[in-house]
Amino acid sequence: AAAAAAAIPESSAQEEKFNEEVCRSWGFDASHLSCSTCELLRESSKLAKLQEQCELCCQAYIANTNEKSSMVYKHIILLTGIFGVPNHVKELLESEEFADLVERKGDAHLQTKQTTDGMMQRQPPQLLLYKKVPKNNIDDIGVDAMIHIADEVIGLNGWKKEDIMDLLRNSLSDSKLY
Repeated sequence: AAAAAAAIPESSAQEEKFNEEVCRSWGFDASHLSCSTCELLRESSKLAKLQEQCELCCQAYIANTNEKSSMVYKHIILLTGIFGVPNHVKELLESEEFADLVERKGDAHLQTKQTTDGMMQRQPPQLLLYKKVPKNNIDDIGVDAMIHIADEVIGLNGWKKEDIMDLLRNSLSDSKLY
């Protein structure tokens, strides 16, 4: 991911959390990122390199637990704007591998949504992660409200297709478990 390209400044690695702008450049939304999500990165050899940056951006007060059950989500929305969807996300959405993943996880639990809401239509792609299936539909309450009720939001700016797939595989239980 591009996150790997942006090196962590040596003098800052042990200091307080980075500001939100730096975290976003690494592909993390610090305002919604639980430290327990960073633990998921360790489980993947491809994503493990992002764990240190993730931990610099995460919020301990958001679902701060290392129990496996807290790291598996029941619902994920891959949110894109209608303008400027990066090629790696287009390739992901059009891939047979992604279609197979949606089938295995269940389309009620792994959804894609292209938004036309105001400024959101130009935002980089995001994953909205929910520990419970939301009672409301994104079309009914709008993108801002769905982002607000998400347990975590991960910006995908600069993430590779393979890294996104790996995160989805590791963070969403199979549909047969529901």
